[in-house]
Amino acid sequence: MKSKFVLGLAVGLLLTVGGATAHAANQLSNPGFENGVSDWNDLFGSPSQLSTTIFRSGAMSATKAVGPVASQDYWSQVYQEEAVAGGNPVYAAAYIKTTFHPAATAKGGLMAQFYNASGKLVGTTVTAPDVGGNTNWRRVEISTIAPAGAVKVRLSGFIWAAQGDTQSQSGAVFFDDLFLDRVTRA
Repeated sequence: MKSKFVLGLAVGLLLTVGGATAHAANQLSNPGFENGVSDWNDLFGSPSQLSTTIFRSGAMSATKAVGPVASQDYWSQVYQEEAVAGGNPVYAAAYIKTTFHPAATAKGGLMAQFYNASGKLVGTTVTAPDVGGNTNWRRVEISTIAPAGAVKVRLSGFIWAAQGDTQSQSGAVFFDDLFLDRVTRA
């Protein structure tokens, strides 16, 4: 009888802990771009555009195309920043779709960067696996711990292409359903 009680208690604890993580709240504003690119910022490269024809859910996604590559690699990102505390977990996810030629170097991805109270980058930049070529919606994830001294995380969807790669200029990367929370996920 005692072993059944202990087993039941253990299962109950697992369900309680698992349930708390499974129902985590998204800390991002406008994660599906349904309100345009409000709440989002652009850094480098061309500004983000909205797509009303290619999206994973809702009626819109954010998209970025490769700009000039003649004199240097191309880099651009769309991001939001949220408060975090050093030593605490951070989980992020996004759905990314790319429409590049299979031989193009262009890639889209998800990146987390941590900053201290002085606005300086701390720790290492964490990225999810890049998405390239002509790839349908793919979920990418980041699960990490904020480095010591961090007070905010910048979560970015990014696009990159190699210098001189004109094939990359004929496609785009699309971002939808981004997610950020201060929890641990497997």
